[in-house]
Amino acid sequence: KQISTPVRVQGLEKVRLIAVGAFHNLALLEDGVLWAWGNNEYGQLGTADTQPRSQPIPVEGLSGLTL
Repeated sequence: KQISTPVRVQGLEKVRLIAVGAFHNLALLEDGVLWAWGNNEYGQLGTADTQPRSQPIPVEGLSGLTL
């Protein structure tokens, strides 16, 4: 479901920063884990594939890094 007004994303707590593209989103949590969801046609979610995600998933390629 596409929603163009801000809504709380279930499952994401202690969000430090949000970044929004035209059709994808990123959320950095206080624990340093980056989550991504939305369109992924060009790999913009950083998930090593091009599958769209309707629910947030952790960006594994950045695990262990300090952002």
